[in-house]
Amino acid sequence: MKSIKDELQYIILGDEPFGQGSKLKKAQTFLRGYAEASLDAEEQQRLKSKETEAILAFAEEENLFYEGITPHI
Repeated sequence: MKSIKDELQYIILGDEPFGQGSKLKKAQTFLRGYAEASLDAEEQQRLKSKETEAILAFAEEENLFYEGITPHI
């Protein structure tokens, strides 16, 4: 059984056969921008904070939240 981390990495880095306009492909493209390693722990923490905000904004814009579930910020 794959771990959640493996599943997410496959989604982020995987080359899915879905059409270019699919939500999964859009999410992959968006998340690849955040897949780069940062230089130090402080910089990494700052980037994670910005990444969280950007991911939540992207998910809201693309209607990726299930109805009745509020994102934790």
